[in-house]
Amino acid sequence: MTFSLFKPTRAKVEEFLSTAGELNYDEKCGTRGLADEEEVSRLKSKGYRVCRRSVAIGEGWSDYRRAVAKLKQWDHVQLGWTTVVPDAPVKKGSDVCLCARLLPPIGAWVMNPLNTVYVETKRT
Repeated sequence: MTFSLFKPTRAKVEEFLSTAGELNYDEKCGTRGLADEEEVSRLKSKGYRVCRRSVAIGEGWSDYRRAVAKLKQWDHVQLGWTTVVPDAPVKKGSDVCLCARLLPPIGAWVMNPLNTVYVETKRT
């Protein structure tokens, strides 16, 4: 993770990703077991905050396909004060950098490099 006074350019983010080294936390794939209360307790005992939410975002196959497309484009984090660079596909092994502005609108930016370690594709 690194900080910047200005919104990082695409070139700056790509340079940062190329030199970032290890891109994730120690509990790789730890979120896969969130349906298991013992796994959640284990993560919490290690200091992780676990927040699970379920909300209806539509109904039917067309709404489902539209939601999946938005997730695959990282639209769920394109909030104006956060963004994901580069426009990497959501697939196992993709390196991305989550950029977030701290204390909007005049705050510094943080760059957090991440690697996609798994993608859940089953329909629930």
